Amino acid sequence: MRFPICHNFGMFLKKSNPALRSRALHCASILLIVLLFAPIIGCDGDGGNGGVDRIRGTASDGAPVQGEVHIQDARGVIRTTVIEPDGAYAMDSADLIGPCLLWAEAVNTGDLYYGMADSQGRANLTPVSHAAVAMALGIDPALYYASLPDAPPPPGEAVAAAGQRLTEVLSPAFHELDLPANFDFLHDPFSSNDAGFDRLLELITVSLSDPLLRLHNTVSGVPFFTYDLLTGAASGWAPEIRETIIMEADCSIDFQNGYVHTLMEEVYLWKDEMPNVNPYDYGSPAALLQDMIVPQKDHFSFIGPADEVGLFLEEGVYLGLGIKILSDKGDLRLGLVYPDSPAYATGLQRGDRLMAINGRDASEPGVIGEELDFTQPGQTAQLTVETLEGDVVELTLAADWVVTDPVFYHDILETDARRVGYLVFNDFLQGADDDLDAAFVDFKAAGIDELILDLRYNPGGTPDMAVRLAGWIAGARVDGSDVFAEMLHNEGYADADRTLFFEPNDNAPVLDRVAIITGPQTASASEMLINGLAPYMEVILVGDTTYGKPVGMYVYDLCDKIFMPAAFQMVNTLGEGAFFDGIPPDCPAEDDLDHALGHPEEASLGAALHYFVNGACPSEGPVTRMRSGSERAGIETRGFRRLIGGF
Repeated sequence: MRFPICHNFGMFLKKSNPALRSRALHCASILLIVLLFAPIIGCDGDGGNGGVDRIRGTASDGAPVQGEVHIQDARGVIRTTVIEPDGAYAMDSADLIGPCLLWAEAVNTGDLYYGMADSQGRANLTPVSHAAVAMALGIDPALYYASLPDAPPPPGEAVAAAGQRLTEVLSPAFHELDLPANFDFLHDPFSSNDAGFDRLLELITVSLSDPLLRLHNTVSGVPFFTYDLLTGAASGWAPEIRETIIMEADCSIDFQNGYVHTLMEEVYLWKDEMPNVNPYDYGSPAALLQDMIVPQKDHFSFIGPADEVGLFLEEGVYLGLGIKILSDKGDLRLGLVYPDSPAYATGLQRGDRLMAINGRDASEPGVIGEELDFTQPGQTAQLTVETLEGDVVELTLAADWVVTDPVFYHDILETDARRVGYLVFNDFLQGADDDLDAAFVDFKAAGIDELILDLRYNPGGTPDMAVRLAGWIAGARVDGSDVFAEMLHNEGYADADRTLFFEPNDNAPVLDRVAIITGPQTASASEMLINGLAPYMEVILVGDTTYGKPVGMYVYDLCDKIFMPAAFQMVNTLGEGAFFDGIPPDCPAEDDLDHALGHPEEASLGAALHYFVNGACPSEGPVTRMRSGSERAGIETRGFRRLIGGF
């Protein structure tokens, strides 16, 4: 499993970011208080030197680590030794004062593996020892010590307990690898020789993405253990299934189908309503999934290609032309054209009318999906387009990699002596944080009085990015104890329930209210943001009713695919959610395709500005929650296309 996502079809990376560093400092403060009252212990981590003058062990991640081992004692003294070609290392520790921090650093990759020495001075440094230290700290130690390089290590007892728990997870594979049942991977000697525990390190991959730690099969990518570093909640399979996942190295259809079936029976939000099927009757996991979902409720779960889906989730990049297409009262028009995309290069712009694709009427069912489903860069499509100026042109576009730019546009608008920040935010992708922060720094420097957040084309993304944006909007109105959202799972998977708290932001603009422009493509994390802010400040919705996706998905690796089942529902601090019919607007307004995004006369933006000036919607009469009746909506898509919301 990679990470939870609240997408229209629905974030974790190894990259560090300010939000994670902030949480690292918070965790550090708690840990340091505990350690201030703990006795000073030797580098063995067990309460004294015990005569240990050397620390030794093996540094391996399935192959000998090429690099160095470092040890840092309580005074900040650091000692370093080079790892031998076979992964073995040894270093003098006689004059070091505990507690000591111990880690291996691979010079070719920069990977870090932390560990803890025992009373005999043994410490193996592997991805699994790193996982045990992470469980003891409650955060990835690489991130933790990057934020607090002088922080002492966690108590040895906590690391040992985590090691025992991980041993129980891995033990179903021990007999196949000739490992004793009581093998202690943290300390027992082993050789980096493709056998025994070293073979196990080749078979499994440990991934740490705040706040989740996962163990999964290296070849198939299938996870068999997940641990929440924040809550301590763990999930995994029965021992016999774990053994199969750990040891199974092929990606046969039967294996994939069995995995999808088993996973759906555990995590699927509506598992009690699933049809009863035999997974081995299907020719692909995608075909199996279609017969397992509850179609009346689930328009979201899917299986897609790992390379494309992974690239989009991690980098915001997809293969296509760089356009979002809207249905406008029977016509197809371009709602958005990404800069530096193939469409942008040919001069296409917002509002252009799409008439035909490769000679086929673009309005016929299925044409867009069939003709714009590219599999490699350079594939072409011929578009017949009527421009905003009324000219009909034939254009040949070649598909290329499109960067979605989540922070699509931001500006400062002046109206009635009020300064208004305007932000078009198109995806809650994990990598959007720097640009998002920069936009709000600009807003704060400009002294904005109001904020208009344009989410009309935002299909969703990661919950953590929604928390980040909510902190910029709510600012000092909230503190770290205020609940932003609850992620609630099926009854049998309730241990995975998670509470998301606001991250208050002292640098945020001071806002009493926010206007959010919405439409039929506003989904999931976008709706989560609206729902999460509403109990704490005035939220005025302008535009059209949102998509209606109050559920999120987990992302699982599955050989050359990614599997994303609907797994949790999202509610706010008042328990409100279940907006499957969408969230209707306070001020109905058109998505005005005749004007550029950010133009003050564009209908939705104009309605939001009117509300700020007059305290009421542009239309006469009371403000009511209703559909705008614009008959404008995003093109109905499924699978990966719904995930990205464009072509």
